Amino acid sequence: MALRLELFYACEESLRPVRTTKVSKDRDEAGRFIYDNTHFATEREAWESLLREFQAGVKLGASAVNQQRSALDQTEKKLVEDALRYAEVLESFRKWESEQEANRG
Repeated sequence: MALRLELFYACEESLRPVRTTKVSKDRDEAGRFIYDNTHFATEREAWESLLREFQAGVKLGASAVNQQRSALDQTEKKLVEDALRYAEVLESFRKWESEQEANRG
C-alpha cells in the first residue's frame, strides 16, 4: 500500500493553509501538483509562504505605483513647460499678426 503523507497547501484562494494528503509522487488528493513553494510539511511553513507571497505582491504593487507616479510627475512637468512655451509663441504670433495688419493698413 502506498504511503499517504499529510501536507499543507498554501491556498491563495482561501488565504490560509489547507490540510491535504499526498496521494502520488507529484499530486495531492485534490489533484494539484505538489511543488516546493505550494505544499509544506507543517502548517506554519504554509502560513509563512502565504505571508511571503502576499508581502511580495504588496511590495511589487507599491513599486509599480511609485514608478507610475514618477512618470506622471515628469509628464506633468513637461506639460507645464510646453504650455508656457505655447503661450509665449502664441503671444509672439499675435504680436506679429498685429504688426502685419498694421503694415497693410
